[in-house]
Amino acid sequence: MKFLLTTLLSMAITMVTIEATYIDDPDFQVPEIVAFDCDNDFGNWVLDVDIGYPAQTVPMRIDLTRRESWVATTQCRKEFCRAQKPFLYDTSVSTTGVKLAERVKLSFGNRQRIKGDLYRDEFSLGGNVTSETIEYLAAYDVCKIPIQNFAGSIGFNPDFTGSEQNSTNTLQKRYTKVSGNGMAKRGRTSYGKRDNDKQCLLTFGIDPSLFKGDLLWLPIPTSDFGSTPYWKTPLSCLKIDGVTDLKFKKAVAEFVTTERNIKLPRKYFDRFVEDVEGVYDEYTDTLQLECCKAKDLTFSFSGYDVTLPSGAWAIPQSGKTCTALISPTESRVPRNHIQLGTVVLQNYFTYYSTFRNSIGLALLTDDTESKIVPE
Repeated sequence: MKFLLTTLLSMAITMVTIEATYIDDPDFQVPEIVAFDCDNDFGNWVLDVDIGYPAQTVPMRIDLTRRESWVATTQCRKEFCRAQKPFLYDTSVSTTGVKLAERVKLSFGNRQRIKGDLYRDEFSLGGNVTSETIEYLAAYDVCKIPIQNFAGSIGFNPDFTGSEQNSTNTLQKRYTKVSGNGMAKRGRTSYGKRDNDKQCLLTFGIDPSLFKGDLLWLPIPTSDFGSTPYWKTPLSCLKIDGVTDLKFKKAVAEFVTTERNIKLPRKYFDRFVEDVEGVYDEYTDTLQLECCKAKDLTFSFSGYDVTLPSGAWAIPQSGKTCTALISPTESRVPRNHIQLGTVVLQNYFTYYSTFRNSIGLALLTDDTESKIVPE
């Protein structure tokens, strides 16, 4: 059974000035904006979602790789649900919820699975975005999902197969994700000399004041991308000047909000570890290297080199040692996928447009260290 995000989000809450150049551009409209804390120990991006009426607030993980949404409920007795007890959703309380199907199962690989009943109810993101209707799985069995800082997951991946491709669903037509410095801060993670206390923004429609310079457009792949090209773009190279130069064949970069690290297919990861003369601990999934090897990291996309400052991906430890936020991909991930987690996303303005069939990328307004240059 397939699950659909049946949300139609209007764009009328946050008032910003849109330059005359963009007036007729469907991507550049007055956006709705949801701010959320994105600097946490887990690295995934979580926002508070109000579900049903009367509203129950549930911390939900943003997931760009899936189109299904799910919420752990009070009927669940698994370890994951016990850990999230204050946030479990009670379907019996909502007067707006409608049960659509019973005993539905979702599988995520690595024995991760969720069982529950399919519902439709009102969702409001972060208390700002107008309440709309979404189909979701009310889970009574959550198996092998890591216990972190969320009690559900909201999928933003549109369906590129069949009639849903032409849906009027705004989440399928236009979705923006922006990360930037904010005044509301929670938790502190120090990346070298960079202050990475951050508040991130989820917006629907582009606000040009959030980035500087040109917004470059990266193509989405036409093949070798798995089930959907959503938030994927061809990637040909990853390098550190004088240290490593990894060449990829028919590879795609996949932007993900459920992982913190940059994740490389195993053969490329092993080459990276060898080149930086690092030590990888399989048990703790950590890569240690000398900080002198942790220089700026450059990704070669279609026609552009995008540089991530060393302070964003290498965390100084004791002495001259750094921990690299780089690890191997899991076995369930296609071998030609390089996953770019939130350590990358929080350093740039990024935007997905199905109108252009492209991913927009630009420097944040206040960024003085990241770089984007033509190849």
